[in-house]
Formats: sequence, structure tokens, C-alpha cells
Amino acid sequence: MTDENKHTQKLFSEFTPATAAAWEERARKDLRDTPLEQLTWHTYEGINIKPYYTKEDIQQLPATKQKPGNYPFLRGTKTDANTWLNIQEINVSGDSITAIDKAADALSRGADGIHFILPQPEHFDVVYLLGKIDLNKHAVGFTLLNKLDHFPNRLYSKLHANQVQY
Repeated sequence: MTDENKHTQKLFSEFTPATAAAWEERARKDLRDTPLEQLTWHTYEGINIKPYYTKEDIQQLPATKQKPGNYPFLRGTKTDANTWLNIQEINVSGDSITAIDKAADALSRGADGIHFILPQPEHFDVVYLLGKIDLNKHAVGFTLLNKLDHFPNRLYSKLHANQVQY
């Protein structure tokens, strides 16, 4: 597949395209002749948000003339496939071993990484984590709700003791 074909493939090709006029006609019928202009949302910042937008509405926007990866990078720098990670968030309440087992299960079923929310980081079993999850293969992050200074030192010392590459 060429780059040109990648960008022209239609999402949900099983649906037939509808014109703006056809959509407006159907919307008016469904709304029992309520004018669509009444559905425009007026924000307190003075921005009017229409109930729908078409390709014609955005054609004059400067960002549409830019391509991803080209200066001035209005649409990002990536020009290839999506490289996002599927990160499972796990709230640790009480038993960290159960949370770590849940994380290992999520990784075995396709998650790319884990993000632990730790209300009590001093009770998190770092040794069990290191024995259960290979930090060389999976992204692992933490949100610490208190005692922020102790946990990173404890984690680092356990990583160093187990000679985990990071």
C-alpha cells in the first residue's frame, strides 16, 4: 500500500456518505422542525460551536494545509503509524500483591505497560513487583499521593540490588 493510499482510505467504508444538506434535512425532521441554529452552543469565551461540522467548514483553517511532520508542526511530527502504548491504570488500595498480580495479568493479556496509583507508597511491595514484572520489557509508572521522597529511593535501591537494567 502506498503512502497516498494510506491517507485516502475511508474509515467506516460500509456507510454511505451523506451530504450536509441531507444531514440537515434529516436533523430538522428528527428535531420536529427546530432550527439547527438554535443548537449552536455559545461558550462564555465567545466561541460559537455548531451542532455539526462538515469538510467545507474546515477547508479555510490554516492547519488543514499543513501535513504532519512538516514545519511549523501544527499537526504533530509523526507521519507514520500510531505508536501509542496501551497502559493499564491500577489503583492500589491496601494489598499491593493483589494489584501487582492484576498488573501482571493485564500485561499477559496485551497491555503494554502499567501505571500504579499509590495512596500509601510505603506499603507497596517493590520486591514482589520486580519478581513478577520484567521492567526491561514493560513500561511501569507510578502516581504517589503522599510520602513522595521515600518511594523513589526505595524503588531505586531495590532495582540496584536486583541489578535491573533501566
